Amino acid sequence: NLPAKYGHFINGAFVEPAEGQYFENLSPIDGNPFIQAARGTKADVEAAVSAAKAAYKTTYKNMSVTERSNMLLKIADIVEANADRLAKIETVDNGKAVRESMAADVPLVIDHFRYFAGVIRA
Repeated sequence: NLPAKYGHFINGAFVEPAEGQYFENLSPIDGNPFIQAARGTKADVEAAVSAAKAAYKTTYKNMSVTERSNMLLKIADIVEANADRLAKIETVDNGKAVRESMAADVPLVIDHFRYFAGVIRA
């Protein structure tokens, strides 16, 4: 149950690509498109970089190490809560066995966020 298309995720929201272009993301499982993905341009990259710089200047640089760590832990928790769905999407996107996505890819994402949440506290 995915939307028909995804824009770029910039400044906390999905936005249309600057030039309005999308491309078909084909699944290697059957060669059929499973989603339309935003085609990025220089303008999209500049918008993302600008939003990231603003977020850093106004929010992130003022966060304590504990707050930053907790943010990473929250991301890990959200990924973990959606592990089954994310593994299925990863499988369709990459054509790999769902057991690999479930046993390796998604758990490693979770582990990495939790690892770095601990590292920044050290």
